Amino acid sequence: MGYREPAKEIVDGKIDLSPWGSLRLEARDRLVLQKAGYSAAEVDPGPLFSKSTWLLCFPNLEEGFALLGEYMGPVVSRVDLTAQSLEPKAELKRHRDSGLRYLTFRAAGARALAVYENGLVCFDSQGEKLWQLEHMYLSTRLASIDRDVVWLQDETIGRAWGYDLDSGRPIAERGLLRY
Repeated sequence: MGYREPAKEIVDGKIDLSPWGSLRLEARDRLVLQKAGYSAAEVDPGPLFSKSTWLLCFPNLEEGFALLGEYMGPVVSRVDLTAQSLEPKAELKRHRDSGLRYLTFRAAGARALAVYENGLVCFDSQGEKLWQLEHMYLSTRLASIDRDVVWLQDETIGRAWGYDLDSGRPIAERGLLRY
């Protein structure tokens, strides 16, 4: 199974990550992990927070961790639910206009994709960064995931690009994809 869609939003609250425990957002800059059967531990969020406290959580409950990203923030971090720790895994080059920013997570087989306004990051089944891609068109979006290829599409310029999920290597370019 691995990653579970959809990503869960944490807005000033708590998220259940059973059987491992829960994750709580307290105030603007406090992240608390409650491991099942243990006392709560506050973890240093490091660069996770920026202008808001709208966190997205993309859990891999089979492995006992989750990927966390703030909707407008500069990093995607991996929270280890077994060790109650948090570690930044990918820096995101965000658009300077925060009104254009977005972040979402998608499962791609055993991998996870963090898709944001300026690119995407591919993570393996353990939450480690495999590769990262920045694109130059703000209107580029994730079109589809087809076997081992992720497709990005830009309707403004009428092009689509395919990237190998294992390496991030570009493998195809074509006209617009039809669904």
